[in-house]
Parts: sequence; C-alpha cells; structure tokens
Amino acid sequence: MNSPKQEQLHPTADRPEGHGLGGFVSGALSGAMEKKSNSTLVALRNPAFCRLWLASVLAGTFISAQDVTATWLMHYLGASSFSLSLMAKAASAPLL
Repeated sequence: MNSPKQEQLHPTADRPEGHGLGGFVSGALSGAMEKKSNSTLVALRNPAFCRLWLASVLAGTFISAQDVTATWLMHYLGASSFSLSLMAKAASAPLL
C-alpha cells in the first residue's frame, strides 16, 4: 500500500503563515530557525503554544505588578514592617 514516492510533510507545512499571533512570531523567527531546528525558540512556531506562552508571560508580569502595588499601598498607608514582610511572603508562597 505504501508507494515509494510518499512524501513526509513537515508538521507545520499545512498551516499558513500569519495565522494569529503565533503566525506573526513564527514568521519573524522562521528565517533564523530554518538553519537551526534544535533551537529553544522552535516551539514558538506552534500558534497554540505561542499564545499560551505569551499569555503566561503577560499574566506573570501583571501578577508581579499587582503584588508590588499592594505592598507599596500598604507601606503608604502606614503598615508595619512585619505586616509588609508577611504580605510579601504570602505573595511569593505560590511560587515556591
């Protein structure tokens, strides 16, 4: 059943470039990654992974900004050093 002329397609060969945000990033990075397929950034070619990675980076950035803002506000309102350290510890506990 297998013909000798069957071609093996690259997993991303049927996806059009420029599809969503993943296409934008993969289009920008594809030139550098064509020569080096074992690059760390080769996973960003997958649009679903690219969106997930970008959402994760943005969420981490905004969570950190919220933690800093809350600590600054407690300091501004006159909280003690002990309560500020407890708040910082509670904010970083999920990361441990």
